[in-house]
Amino acid sequence: MTNDNQQGRYQRLVEFISTAAMILSLLFLGYNIQRGTAVTSAQAVFTLNNSMNRALREVALDPEAAELFLKAGTDLNSLTPNEMFRYELWIRTFLNANESAWLFYHKGVINAEEYAGWHSGICETLQRPGFSDYMSSRLDTYAEGFIEDINNHCEGLSL
Repeated sequence: MTNDNQQGRYQRLVEFISTAAMILSLLFLGYNIQRGTAVTSAQAVFTLNNSMNRALREVALDPEAAELFLKAGTDLNSLTPNEMFRYELWIRTFLNANESAWLFYHKGVINAEEYAGWHSGICETLQRPGFSDYMSSRLDTYAEGFIEDINNHCEGLSL
């Protein structure tokens, strides 16, 4: 075997090993990206749920807040200035969490299954006149497309 043939075989072997190492590196990188995306998604869902749970817990544990919530859901104009202030703090938390869930869904941070509960929750809540009245009066404060999505997917709503 000539020196040139042997050198060519070594060169092809080195190229093969380099190609295999590059493919394995890409597979490992893809795995880590996928794993990182799953962690990010879980963190996003946890943060959203935590935010919403705090808002709901306030209504559930405070009879005055529950009364205010029911009153606002029926007739937003019946609230006193003090009640409106408290209600706005609560409803902003609720709507911001829902808007964040929508943004996370559209950016691919959470998947359709994770977003489905949020979507049905906001559609159900906005069936109450006080909630939809509040949101309708502040349409310009929401992300582009969020209101359109609600109007397209929440049956009977038009904000």
